[in-house]
Amino acid sequence: MAIPGHIEIGRSYNVTLPIFKPLCYTYRMMNAVRKVEAQKKVGGIPFFISLLMLLLIDATLSLHLPLCWTTRAEQPALATGAGIVIGFGLAFLLLRGSFATILHEWKHAVVSTLAGNKWKKMRVNHEEGAFEYEYSKATAIYNSFIVLAPYTFPAFLFPAALVCIGLYHSSPLASFILLGVGLGADLAAHLRETKPWQLDLQEIRGGFLISVLFVALMNMFFTLVVMTWAFGQGAAFLSLAAFSLTLGSYGLQNLMGR
Repeated sequence: MAIPGHIEIGRSYNVTLPIFKPLCYTYRMMNAVRKVEAQKKVGGIPFFISLLMLLLIDATLSLHLPLCWTTRAEQPALATGAGIVIGFGLAFLLLRGSFATILHEWKHAVVSTLAGNKWKKMRVNHEEGAFEYEYSKATAIYNSFIVLAPYTFPAFLFPAALVCIGLYHSSPLASFILLGVGLGADLAAHLRETKPWQLDLQEIRGGFLISVLFVALMNMFFTLVVMTWAFGQGAAFLSLAAFSLTLGSYGLQNLMGR
C-alpha cells in the first residue's frame, strides 16, 4: 500500500538555569507552536472515541475498586503502595539525560512498530531527540497513540507484571511490591515528560489540554488495574479486566468496521 506520509516526533527539555526559566519557557512554547503548525496534527474520530471509552472504563474501575476491599487486602495494598513510592522515587531521580531521551524515543518506536509502521530514523542528543517513521493509510489511525506513547506506554509496569505472574504463588507480597515499583516508575517517567513545550503534546487535535487528559486517563487506568489486583488479590482484577477488554474490543470492532 502506498505511503501517504511520515511523522517526525520531537522531544526537548528545559535545562536552563532557574533565573532564565521563564524566558526559556516562553521561547519553547512559541517554538513548539511554530513547529506544530508546520506539521499536520493527528487525532481523529478513533482517538476521541478511545478517549471517551477510557473515561467510561476508568469510572467503572473506580466504582468497583472499593467493592474489592477485604480484610485480606490490607497487606497486598500496603505492599503495592510501598512499591509505587519506591519506583516513583527511583525513576524520578534516575531518569535523566540521554537515558530519558532514549526511553522516550524508544516508546515511540515500539508503539509505531506494533502499529505496523516503518522506521525512518531516530536521533538522540542528550536532552533532545526525534523519531521519524512512515505510515500507511491503514495505520494512520494509530498516529495519535504513537505520538503520546512516551506518556502512556507502561515500559516498566509490563515487564514487572510478567515477573509477578511467576512470583504470585510463591511470594505474593514480593510480587505486589514489584508491581508497585513498575507502576511507580512509569508514573514518574510520564510525569517528568508531560511538559507544555513538548512537541508531542501539541500535535494532537485539541492541543495540550486534550493530550494531557488522555495521558491522565491512561495512567489512571493502569493505576486502577494494579490497585484492583492488590485489593482483590487477583480474582476481582481478572473479572474487571475481562469486562474492560470486552468493552474495548467491542468499541474497536465497531469503530473499524470489523
